[in-house]
Amino acid sequence: MLQTIKEGVSACSQTIDIASSPAAAIGATLAITSAGNDVLKGFVTVDGAVIKKGELHIKFPHYPRTQVLKATLNPAHPFPLRQIQTARNCLILALDAAETFPINNYDSISLKQLLDRVAEFVKKARDTLTHVDTAQAFPLYEVDAKHFSPELPEDLVVEFFVSGSCLVTCVYSLSFQVGLPAIPMNQFQMSLIQNKLMGRSREFVKIDSYKGRKVELIDEVTVESKSPKLEKIFNAITKIEVLCQGLRTKLEAL
Repeated sequence: MLQTIKEGVSACSQTIDIASSPAAAIGATLAITSAGNDVLKGFVTVDGAVIKKGELHIKFPHYPRTQVLKATLNPAHPFPLRQIQTARNCLILALDAAETFPINNYDSISLKQLLDRVAEFVKKARDTLTHVDTAQAFPLYEVDAKHFSPELPEDLVVEFFVSGSCLVTCVYSLSFQVGLPAIPMNQFQMSLIQNKLMGRSREFVKIDSYKGRKVELIDEVTVESKSPKLEKIFNAITKIEVLCQGLRTKLEAL
C-alpha cells in the first residue's frame, strides 16, 4: 500500500513537473478569441509555468487611442503563471511526504496520517489552479509593463491566470480621472473576479484606484481558452485524490 501511495504521488508530480519546467520544450499555443465579436483575437504560447510569446489584437468600442491595438508579449520577459508553479510546489511537498515515510516501521494509523498529509497538499494544488489570488490580480496587482514589447500604455491592462483546465485572458481599458465616486475596493474586486470566471463584460464601472490614482473602468473582456496540458495536470490531481480516498477507505475497513 505504501508503494502504491508513492507511485501515485510520483506520477502526479511528474505530470505537473513536466508541464512547468522552465527547460521543457513543450510550448503549447492557444487561440485567444472573444465569443461573438472581434473585441479580442490572438494567440499565446504557454511553456511550463510562463507565457513565452503571443500577440493580441484588441478592439474596444470606447478606447480612445486607436481602433485596433496590438499587444505583443515580450519573449525576453515571459509572463509568469504563478498558479502552476505554486501547484507544482504543493505536489513536491506531497511527494516528499511519501518518499520520506519510513518503509520498515509503520502501522495503519501512521499510514492514515500520511494519506491525510498527501491529500492536504494535493487539495492545495487543486485549489491553487481553480482560485485566483486577488492580491495577484488587477487592480490590486500591477502587471509589469515589460511583459509586452513595446510596453502597453498605462490605460490598458492585460493579465492572464489559470482557472481549472483553462487559461484566462483579461483585458481592461481605463480612464484615469479625478474626483470619481468610488465603490469599495473589496466589493469591486469580488465583482471583477466573478466576472472573470463567468466570462461577463461590463462597461463604465467605477473603481477605487489603480497605481495610486482614481480610474474609471471603460471596457473589459475575458476569454477562457481550453488547455490540453492544464487538463492533463488537473486529471492527474483528480487521480491522486481518488487514490488517497480509496486507500484510506481500505485502511478503515481493516
